[in-house]
Order: sequence, then C-alpha cells, then structure tokens
Amino acid sequence: MNASAPLANLITPGARDLPTLRNFYRALGWHPIMDDGEFVAFELRGIVLALFPSPTSPATGTRT
Repeated sequence: MNASAPLANLITPGARDLPTLRNFYRALGWHPIMDDGEFVAFELRGIVLALFPSPTSPATGTRT
C-alpha cells in the first residue's frame, strides 16, 4: 500500500455570488480555462478551482 498523502486536484466550492468571485480571481491574474456563465474554472499549477453557484431553496428563495 502506498503511504503517500492524498492528492486533491479539483476543488469545487459553491459560490453565493459567482460574478463577484469570478472577477476577484481574474483581478488576481488568474485566467479561466472555462467560463460558460454557469460556472468558471481556473487552472492553478495542476489544481483546478471550479466555482459553481450555490443552490437556493425554491420554497424560500434562500441559499442552502
């Protein structure tokens, strides 16, 4: 069995305000590798940060 530490190469947090976060990371100089309006992904030296909108509750309109 390999005793090396686990490796994460895709991070997918939910974003409450996707346009603001997209602009924040672009302002840092990060260039998106994919941006279709529904989500955006940035490649960071072998790790991909993919931001998705956080879901909302249809009953209340609030974020879950």
